[in-house]
Amino acid sequence: MGLTDFLCIGIQYKGMVYQMRQTNLSSLAYDQLLQSIVSFELVPGTALQERILADQLEMSRTPVREALRRLTHEGWVQNSLKRNVMEVKPLTREDIEELFEMRELFEMRGLEIIFDRKLNGGMERGLQALVDAMRRQNSEDGCDEMEYMATDIRFHTELMSFKPRSRLSRFWRQIDLEFLRMGIMALKSRSGGRATVEDEHEAIIRSIRRKKKKEAREAVRYHNEQTKLHIFRSLGSIL
Repeated sequence: MGLTDFLCIGIQYKGMVYQMRQTNLSSLAYDQLLQSIVSFELVPGTALQERILADQLEMSRTPVREALRRLTHEGWVQNSLKRNVMEVKPLTREDIEELFEMRELFEMRGLEIIFDRKLNGGMERGLQALVDAMRRQNSEDGCDEMEYMATDIRFHTELMSFKPRSRLSRFWRQIDLEFLRMGIMALKSRSGGRATVEDEHEAIIRSIRRKKKKEAREAVRYHNEQTKLHIFRSLGSIL
C-alpha cells in the first residue's frame, strides 16, 4: 500500500468518525428535546432557536438542526410564521379528539380479543398489578409524574392486547408519547385526579373479571371521555 492510499483511507476513516459523532450528537439532542417536550418543560408554542439550544446542550448547531428536522417530521415541532423560528407544535382540540378516537378503537378491539379468547383471568391480574403500582406511586411523597403516566399508558397498552412487534403495536408506539405528554400536563393542574383515574381503571378491571363485555366497553368509554374532558379543562388556556 502506498502512502497516498494510506492517507486516503485515513481521511475516509476520520470522515466516518466525524459522521458517527454527529449522528450520535443528533440522537442525543433529539432525545433531550423530545423529553423536554413530553415532560412539558417546553410547552406548546415555545420558540426553539438553534443557537440557544446548542448552547444549552453544549454542542454545535449541526446536530441540533438535525434533531429539530426529525422532530418536525414526527409532528412535535413546526415552523413559526410569526417569529421566523421553530416552535413546539401547539395541541389543538382536534388533535386531542383524534388521539382519543384512535385509543378507544384500539381498546375496543382489545376487549373483543380478551372476551372472545377468554383471556379474562390473565388480563385481569396484569391490569390489576399496574393499577396497584399506580396507587403506590401516588402514595409516595413527590410522586414522579413521568413514571406515573408511563404506568398509566402501560395499562392502556395492555388493554389493547397487541401481538408483540405487530404493525398495530408499532403504530401505537408512535402516538403513546402524545398521551404521556397530555397526561403530564393534566396532572400538573389536577388535584386529586390520580385517585379518580385509578378508580376508573378498577371499574374496567371489575367488568373484565365479571366477564361483562358490554359493561367493560362502557367503562372504557366513560374513562376516556372523563380523561378527555379533564384535558380540555386543563389545557383550555393553550388550546
